[in-house]
Amino acid sequence: AVGLLPLPEGMEPVGVLLFIFGLGWIAARRLFDSQERLAALRQELDTARRIQASILPSEPPRTAGLDVAMRYVPAADVAGDFYDVLPGEGRRLGLLVADVSGHGVPAALIASMVKVAAAAQAPHAASPARVLTEMNQIFQLKSQFITAVYVWLDLDAGRLTWASAGHPPPLLWKKRDGTVQELVQPGMVLGRLRRAAYTEASVPLEPGDRLLLFTDGIPEALNAAGEPFGDARLREILTEASDLPADALADRLLQRVAAWTGRSAGFEDDLTLVVAGVGTV
Repeated sequence: AVGLLPLPEGMEPVGVLLFIFGLGWIAARRLFDSQERLAALRQELDTARRIQASILPSEPPRTAGLDVAMRYVPAADVAGDFYDVLPGEGRRLGLLVADVSGHGVPAALIASMVKVAAAAQAPHAASPARVLTEMNQIFQLKSQFITAVYVWLDLDAGRLTWASAGHPPPLLWKKRDGTVQELVQPGMVLGRLRRAAYTEASVPLEPGDRLLLFTDGIPEALNAAGEPFGDARLREILTEASDLPADALADRLLQRVAAWTGRSAGFEDDLTLVVAGVGTV
């Protein structure tokens, strides 16, 4: 048998102290290593956040007779929401809003790919169905998918044409009669079936009309009781604030969502919206 030599008298406290010191040193070293890794991770996330912000339009498009405002509130450092603009000639403009399933870095990476896919559609930006059809052919996703809506505004022709890929329908407030139209159009989410084809529809677009594109983080935002914000409240705000400039209308909507959830930031899901107001010039 192997025995242990007894410690000299009075050495037990010293041994205990040495043992505690050893444990403390190991714990401190692990904490230091963890902090280093955490700092590196934060730096990488900050870099990813800045890169993602750079792929979004830095300012609203300037098109005569069109007042556009855009808002993007990610739930985390990086997000899966995305919006973009495809400019056309004259008073014509394409607006895209997309939402990648999931959160964090994986969703943000796919959102960056959406940027590239959308930019490639510039030659046929006037055809929403073709834009989504060709974007869908670029993606082949297994565990994720993308919802998207693309709207082509032709102020010279007075028409709004749109196509959807499983995305919440845009809302169009009509100045003529003060009603809100839900622009429903069927379409499969992007990235699941490469041969999927998309269709488009169009409605008249007149001076004074207001268009709202958004991701599902807005109507699905929950209050303390677990009740969603809902589409009905979106319609109410669009109606009551229809005379406001696009920027003010966008701010009003986000303020209402913040009041509903009791949060001014740190929402459970990414929030993105685009407001487009049609003027007379």
